[in-house]
Amino acid sequence: MKSVAEECFFSPEQFIYREDEYNDGVSNALYLVLKGDVELYYDYKDNANLTINTIKAGKLFNSRSFFSDEPDDFSASKSFI
Repeated sequence: MKSVAEECFFSPEQFIYREDEYNDGVSNALYLVLKGDVELYYDYKDNANLTINTIKAGKLFNSRSFFSDEPDDFSASKSFI
C-alpha cells in the first residue's frame, strides 16, 4: 500500500479540494481520515456553506473525479478542531 499511497497533512479549515476542481492529483484521490474530521460542503457565492457530510476519523472518502473526468460538485476541508 505504501507504494501507491501518500500521507498528507491538512491544517484546520485547510481546503483538501474545492468544488469544480478535477484531475489535478489532489481532487482525484481516495482519502483515509486518520485524525480529526473532514467537512464536505457546497460553496455559495455569499461565503455561506451547506455541509452535506462530515467524515470522521477511520473513514474513507473520495471526490467525484476519482471515478470520472467530471469536476467535483462539492468542496472538502479539514474541520476546525
